[in-house]
Formats: sequence, C-alpha cells, structure tokens
Amino acid sequence: MLTEQEISVLRQIREGRHPENTDHATAAVEKGYLAHTDGKFHITEHGENELRVLPNYGEALVDILIPGAGTEQAVEAAVAAEAKRDRPVEGDDEK
Repeated sequence: MLTEQEISVLRQIREGRHPENTDHATAAVEKGYLAHTDGKFHITEHGENELRVLPNYGEALVDILIPGAGTEQAVEAAVAAEAKRDRPVEGDDEK
C-alpha cells in the first residue's frame, strides 16, 4: 500500500512536476510504482493501479492519507447527485 510520501511523489509526477523529495521517489522506484528512464520519473502501471485503489477504501481513509481529499470527493459526489436529481428527465411529464 502507498505511503503518504509515495502518494505525494506520484501526484507530483502525474502533474508533470519533478518530485520534491528524490529519496521518496527512489523508494517508489524500488517498489515498482515509478520507473526512472532518460533522467525522468514515470508512473508505472502498478503505480497507477495503486493510486486508483485509494477511492475504493472510502472517503474517511483517503482523508487520513491526504487531509481533505476524501471530504472533497464526498462533496463533489453529493453535488453531482443533487444536480442529476434536479434535472427533469426528457419525456417524463408530470401528470
């Protein structure tokens, strides 16, 4: 499972930035989350899979790893659900 530092490194790389802490990046390479080629870090398929697993653990666990992220996901989901509920469905006439 990813540590908070590894998550941070993977996010930095996904955003196109060079990792702030190369020690954590090197550790992520050793665990197979990253590859280091041509002087650049790249997220491996294993690393992408691990990042995608996080939301499946629930908003509370994500909040533990990245404060505020789980709450942000929950709010976005609630707003999206509310928006869908407020939109009338085409062909659904009220009688």
